[in-house]
Amino acid sequence: MRVAPRGSTPILGPMPAKEIVEYPLEIYQPFSSVETALLRAYVTDARRLGDMSLFKQTPKKATFSWSRETGASTEMEEPSDESVRAALTIFRQLYSPSEPHSFRRIINLLKRSVHEHDGPRRQEALEFLDYYPAEHSRRMEPGVGLSFDRPTESENIDVETIIDAYLHGYYFHGSNQKSDLARQLDEVDPFPRFTLYTTVHYLAGLYWMAANTIDCILKVPSLLDSDARDSGADAA
Repeated sequence: MRVAPRGSTPILGPMPAKEIVEYPLEIYQPFSSVETALLRAYVTDARRLGDMSLFKQTPKKATFSWSRETGASTEMEEPSDESVRAALTIFRQLYSPSEPHSFRRIINLLKRSVHEHDGPRRQEALEFLDYYPAEHSRRMEPGVGLSFDRPTESENIDVETIIDAYLHGYYFHGSNQKSDLARQLDEVDPFPRFTLYTTVHYLAGLYWMAANTIDCILKVPSLLDSDARDSGADAA
């Protein structure tokens, strides 16, 4: 395998205007009880993930060296397996698009609410929300960790593939093609795991930022559990 380690600093995009966050009544259509529960679940998991002990152990660097005398050697401060598993258990709820309150689904939920409200700040709000998936893509770029390929195959092993292999082939599933890839990735230790740890760290920060936006919505009772209020009005 040809390995090309990258820098460990995330590529940050411009921050969106905070004014959009501060006036949710001007931006969003009221959310149903199911949608409100999803928003609350997202915030809970984003806060839990951000507070995980893994991020106090995230390695700052990973090195690989070789000499005729000693052969290959690597250096990276490996976090504890317990801390990695605990963080990834929550991380996959936010990262995997198929999960009910994943980052992607929640951002789409917010954008749909903006469209339905169709207020005067609609375009401004949509541009604000577009920041989050764009920044997610930036934090997944190879510069976050590493990029490498296998000379016998055309497949490019990018950051997304590395995360997928460890999530669904090592930590939560086994005996499949992804677990085979996870074992191959560990053969070029420490760079694939360095990529995993640092990218999860960077994405956890972004998920926390999105939770700040949602917190402002959750502080406005008239935007929450709209179907419950409608049922109460009908009954009255």
